[in-house]
Amino acid sequence: MRRSLRHYALTMSVRPLLAALLLAGVAAAPASAAAHRKSLVITVKALPIMAVQHDRAPKGLSKGDLFTGRDRLTNMAAQFGKKTGAAVGSDRWTLALTSSSAGVLAGTATFPGGTVSFKGPGRLGAVARIPVTGGTGAFAGAQGSMLAGTGQTPLNTYTLTLP
Repeated sequence: MRRSLRHYALTMSVRPLLAALLLAGVAAAPASAAAHRKSLVITVKALPIMAVQHDRAPKGLSKGDLFTGRDRLTNMAAQFGKKTGAAVGSDRWTLALTSSSAGVLAGTATFPGGTVSFKGPGRLGAVARIPVTGGTGAFAGAQGSMLAGTGQTPLNTYTLTLP
């Protein structure tokens, strides 16, 4: 009987230690997972293929107007195994105005190996940092932002963190 009581006492004193170690391992898991994440920066020039304005009343830029478009994306530096200036993808986007000078930009960029999705607020004629909302293929689980440039052929920079 003494032996079983000692065994029980030992088991009861070890359980909290095991629980603490297990919890420490669980708490460390996200940190070690974060340490294995990879950073990637993609800078491309967006060459318009198509852009359409859907003007809703009142006439002119106003809340409710919608712009849709597609761009061909070309390298600003050698990446994806292609030279500077080479076509490396395309994007499709929608800009829904929330006022005469601001809106929400949403879209998907297609690159070799997968896609990157983005959605967030911005102001017309201003550079905007749009949150990346995910991706597919090589970009699955992507987080980060897309810096949307301005002008006729804007530079867009995707700053990504990948699992």
